[in-house]
Amino acid sequence: AVSSNSTQNNDTISLIDALQSLVKTGAQRTALKIGLGLVTFQQITGQPSVLYYTATLFDEIGLGNGAVIGVAVWKLFATLCAVAFADSYGRKTLLYIGCSLMAFALLTLTFTTSTNLIYIVLVAMFIYIGGYQVGFGPVVWTLISEIFPMEARGKALSVAVFTNFALNALITLACSPLLAFSPSLTFAMFFILELIAIVFIKYHVPETKGLSLENITKLLEDDYINRGGGSSQQNFSAETSSLLLSKSPGSTNEDGLSFTC
Repeated sequence: AVSSNSTQNNDTISLIDALQSLVKTGAQRTALKIGLGLVTFQQITGQPSVLYYTATLFDEIGLGNGAVIGVAVWKLFATLCAVAFADSYGRKTLLYIGCSLMAFALLTLTFTTSTNLIYIVLVAMFIYIGGYQVGFGPVVWTLISEIFPMEARGKALSVAVFTNFALNALITLACSPLLAFSPSLTFAMFFILELIAIVFIKYHVPETKGLSLENITKLLEDDYINRGGGSSQQNFSAETSSLLLSKSPGSTNEDGLSFTC
C-alpha cells in the first residue's frame, strides 16, 4: 500500500512539475492556453458521443460491419485531405472549415434525431466525422508541436495527451445517459460548444503556416504582453502573420538584415 501511494504521489508531482515548466515565459503560457484550449474543445464538442450514436444507429438500421468499414475509410480520406492542404491553406483555416462542418452537422442532428429522417441523420454524422478529421483531429496536434520550443515540447505533449484522454473518458461516460435522456438536447449543447470553439480559435489561435519557431515564439510573447497590459489590440490578425511571413528567406528589413524561417 505504501508503494502504491508513493507511485501515485510521484505521478502527481510529475504532472505538476510538467505544468510548472510550461509557464516559465509569457510565450509558453500563451502556448499552454492554446494547446489545452484546443484539446478541450476537441473532446467537449461531442466527438465521442457522435461516434457512439453512429454505432447505435448502424445497429438500428442493420448496416453492420460494412458501415463501420465505411466510416474508417471516410476518416482516412478526410485526414489525408487535411495533411495535403495544411501547408497550402494553413492550420487555422482547416480548423475553421472543420469546426464549421461539425457545427452544421450538430445543428442538423439537433432537429432530425427525433424524426424518421434516418438517412439525413446518417449524412449529418458523416459530415461531422469528416469535419473532425479535417480540423480538430490532426491540426490540434500539429499546432501543439509547433507552438512549444523543443525543450518544452515533450512535456507539453504529455500534458495535452493526459488532458485529451481524461476528457475523452469523461465525455464517453456521459454520452450514454445524455443521449438516452434527449439526443436533440445533447447535440444542441455540443452545437453551442462548437460555436464557442470557433470564437476561441478566432481570437486565441495563431496561424503558424510558414513561420519559424522564433517568429511563433515572438508572436505568442507579444500576445501575452498585450493581453496582460489590457490592450484591446486584436492579436494573431492576418496583418501580424503577413508581417512575419514577409520576413522569409532572402528578404531584408529596412536595416538590411536578413530574416530566415
